[in-house]
Formats: sequence, C-alpha cells, structure tokens
Amino acid sequence: MVLRGRGAIILMTSLAGFQESGFLTTYASTKAFIRIFAESLWYEWKEKGVDVIACCAGATTTPNYLRSALVKISFTAPRPQPREAVVKECLRKLGKTPSFISGRGNRLASFFMQYIFSRKKAINIMGSTTRKMYRIRN
Repeated sequence: MVLRGRGAIILMTSLAGFQESGFLTTYASTKAFIRIFAESLWYEWKEKGVDVIACCAGATTTPNYLRSALVKISFTAPRPQPREAVVKECLRKLGKTPSFISGRGNRLASFFMQYIFSRKKAINIMGSTTRKMYRIRN
C-alpha cells in the first residue's frame, strides 16, 4: 500500500490484545503480538519513509461478527463499530502514531480495564463477559 507518496503498513489488531481474557486466550495473545510487532516496525521503518500503524479495534460489524449472533451483555458495553468507521479512523491516524484504539467507547472501556480496575477484576470482567456473549457453559 502506498499513501501520500510513502509506503504504509496497516496491521489490524484488537482490544483483546490489551487485556487477558478467558475463552479468548490464543486470540488475545496473537493480537498483543501484532500490536507490539507493529509498534516496533513503526520505530524501525519511520526514517525509511514507511508508515506503520496497529489499528486496535473493538467489536466491529464484520460479516463474521454479525454471523456469530452474540448476546447483548449490557447497555453500557461499547457498541460494535461499523467497519467503515474503523477504516476511516485508521487512515486519519496513519503517519501520526504507531497504534491507536478505534472508537471513543472502546478507548474508555480500555482505560478502565487498564488503569482503574485491578488486574484480577479486569480479567474476571472480560472472562465473564465473553462467557455470556458466546453462551459458554462449563
């Protein structure tokens, strides 16, 4: 991809890469790797004229997300973002930052999970939320 006469690499990752979560173990781990990988490439390649960014999206209305028929947990949970909004925000941020969290609701939720709640509480919230959303029973 070439934008504004520069090379560009956009890597899609997820809020799950910031937060441990039961039932999303491998997914969250790979998303954390992708974010760190992109941020490292951003630093290494910025002097070579290559813009690299990690787009950390929350729930996004992709076809797979819509097919999964998830249960709505609560009215306070961030709403799924239209995929077009995620892409537009990513393109606006490209060349300005190594990574970002798309959507105001996602940024707020991430702030609480990382800085307000204890690690234990955040892990429990994510695990129980995922359990409810995907109707997981033990």
